[in-house]
Amino acid sequence: MMYKLFLILIFGVSSTYTKAQVDKPYQKDEDDKIIVNINYDTWQSVPKGIELRPISLGFDFANYYDLKIGKTNFSLGVGWGISSHNVHHNGYFVDSTNNHNRYTYLLPRNKSFEKNKFVVNYLDFPLELRFKTKTRRTFRLMIGAKAGWHIGDHTKTIDKEGKRKFYGIDGIRRYHYGVTGRIGWGDINFTAFYGLTSIFEDNAGPTLNPLSIGFSIIPF
Repeated sequence: MMYKLFLILIFGVSSTYTKAQVDKPYQKDEDDKIIVNINYDTWQSVPKGIELRPISLGFDFANYYDLKIGKTNFSLGVGWGISSHNVHHNGYFVDSTNNHNRYTYLLPRNKSFEKNKFVVNYLDFPLELRFKTKTRRTFRLMIGAKAGWHIGDHTKTIDKEGKRKFYGIDGIRRYHYGVTGRIGWGDINFTAFYGLTSIFEDNAGPTLNPLSIGFSIIPF
């Protein structure tokens, strides 16, 4: 569902952007209000035996307010957004209770499969310091951070037994935060997010710190 939502969002933004390029006169100082990121998602560390697929695509969207800092090339971007972190791997999650403490293990699969991924979604609140040149083809350099609230997670597996989804993995941290960066020219930039929190609570699951690297589409 989240994947389809992002596809609809990207299509809508792209269509609006194309129309805006035809109808709206050129402006040197764009506000960078809408930003859509398409990411390569991974984890910075994984349990023994867990292998990550080479390509795991994630998405995030943010709606910003651009606060100018005087007449300089600097501004502050504050806003809200939705992120979906997707990682394809060869594992499965197992809950265990030991001395009244619950723990979720990520164990390697012995069976073959067509698709096996874990998805976690957040409502995000980003803040970034922006530098933009006042030229026709804008150069952007932006550093910042974002924090977010967990709004859902699930696993999806497709194998010879069919397709299965499981929602609400035990031990997921209710929030996340990390640092962000973006650099490039024009309306397509490189972007990165480095998670400073594990997806799971301490002592409740494996240490899986997210890392996302991709590119941004900036229509407005």
